[in-house]
Amino acid sequence: MGSMHKQTLDDMIVESLGYVYNKFNTKPTNVAVTIGPGLPPCLKVGLTSAKKVASELEVPLIPIHHLEGHLLMPLMNQSSTIDFPYLVLLVSGGHCLIAFAESLGNYEIIGTTQDDSIGECYDKTARLLQSIKCDIDLKELIKEELGIKTIDTFPISGGKFIETLASKGDHNKYEFTIPMRKTRKNDIEYSFSGLKSDVLRVVKSLTDIHSRKTQNTKLSEENQIPLTIQQVRDIAASFQYTACTHILDKLELALNTCASRTKTLIVSGGVSSNSYLRSNLHRLTSKKDFNLYLSPISHCTDNAVMIAFAALRRLQQNQFSPNTLELDFKSRFPINTIQNYYEQSHGELGKGI
Repeated sequence: MGSMHKQTLDDMIVESLGYVYNKFNTKPTNVAVTIGPGLPPCLKVGLTSAKKVASELEVPLIPIHHLEGHLLMPLMNQSSTIDFPYLVLLVSGGHCLIAFAESLGNYEIIGTTQDDSIGECYDKTARLLQSIKCDIDLKELIKEELGIKTIDTFPISGGKFIETLASKGDHNKYEFTIPMRKTRKNDIEYSFSGLKSDVLRVVKSLTDIHSRKTQNTKLSEENQIPLTIQQVRDIAASFQYTACTHILDKLELALNTCASRTKTLIVSGGVSSNSYLRSNLHRLTSKKDFNLYLSPISHCTDNAVMIAFAALRRLQQNQFSPNTLELDFKSRFPINTIQNYYEQSHGELGKGI
């Protein structure tokens, strides 16, 4: 993983520097880099490359928390300034949390997931549906509906796969249990492991001719009964309805809890590009009289722009660590420890540049 990441990153850095030189006739004045949280091989490659570029250009190196990039991204394209404090919903492949942003770097975790993230749940459900027999080729159908011409690859995320199928499905067809509605209904926490099991149980009951004779949860490929495309669409729609309803249930509790502290909600992360979730977020915030700001769909998933923007905000408010080539990555990096990281690891913010 690390070697592939390095090869791709090196080429992108060369191309990006060339673009900056040609368009602005100058070199970058700072280099921003993600230091965590994340997979150690990828973080190490990114940090090593950033150190090298910063050293060669003789410019400051600014370490950025991956999640802070997501939390600030919706602020970038706003015509008016959005002031702190505000509530944040972050929904992605690796994270699912609600936080209260008091100021830049000061984040209080209101609730998080007890097991899987919603993005991981989407991905695993998509892989399950892609693995079953269907009366038509699902991948070719998705390509056609999304207008994708490439036939030798399938560059579609699990979330987009589910969303596309669900758009023509009946979300009332299969009744999946909405997590934490009967127990712990007042807790601002998420849990998606049970929903994954629910989907597998339904898929197995529909596809495996021996499903009623065994407790085995694995699908038997040789004994699968092909599903119709409408059955698959209905499963996807029922799953999406349940997963998003769970997100909205707990988010509404958070809105009620924090209403006296803020009336602004920021939503970001890859799953926030989901049109079904976005429309329901508008509905919920309108009902609760909250101002809603969403990341542009093109910048919902992980991207370099959000890291650059987070670095820019820190530069604007003189909140960044001293230039040092001794930075190290942090694969585990709770978002409510950001300010301590800057202050304890690098002394008073802004000094030394």
